[in-house]
Amino acid sequence: MQKIIVTIAALLATLFASVTVFGQKEKSFLNRFEFDLSVGAVRSNTFTSIHTNGQNGISYLSTLGGGLNSKYRCDIGYVVTPSITVGTYFAYSNIQVNQFDTIGNSGFLNLSYGKYSFFYGLSVKYQLLPLIFKTDKLRFQLYATTQLGLVSSHYYEYPDFYTKQRIQNPIFMEYGIGLGLGYKFSKHWGIFAEYNYGHFFNDNSSHLRGGLMVRL
Repeated sequence: MQKIIVTIAALLATLFASVTVFGQKEKSFLNRFEFDLSVGAVRSNTFTSIHTNGQNGISYLSTLGGGLNSKYRCDIGYVVTPSITVGTYFAYSNIQVNQFDTIGNSGFLNLSYGKYSFFYGLSVKYQLLPLIFKTDKLRFQLYATTQLGLVSSHYYEYPDFYTKQRIQNPIFMEYGIGLGLGYKFSKHWGIFAEYNYGHFFNDNSSHLRGGLMVRL
């Protein structure tokens, strides 16, 4: 019990100490812009492939995909109030998937294609700590966030050794809500981590990302 009390007291002391760290003046127009550069992960879709060995006629089932791929994202936000930031985001991911096919009676042919995905949309961030400390001049950040966006993706298929086809997927809509934690080493930069839950590309229900935040 004593350890718990000491831990809570240390946390509260740290939060109170963070209130007076920054003495910056009222934000000008340019100072209201925020930039977040982050790396997250997107899972490739899982699918089952059926292929037949032409020599013995036996069919095989293989479950493919499901691996994690890097997703690079840039957020541009504008601070409307000390608690509310609205903005837009752009992201890119190249999802590599292996696909098995059979050509005639020659057995298996292992083909691969890249799935190039572009993410873009709108986001809103709501800072929670200013509700408690009545100031936005904090090193620590705790915020709620929501986003709504679209995903444009395409991939390449190889029907044979000499042909390459570009296949465009239908536009996908994704959305989610989440919580984020940030820490500012100075007035102009810091780090953050964010977890979102919702409906994301390739039927993912959650998304985790982290990176660098830059403030003008």
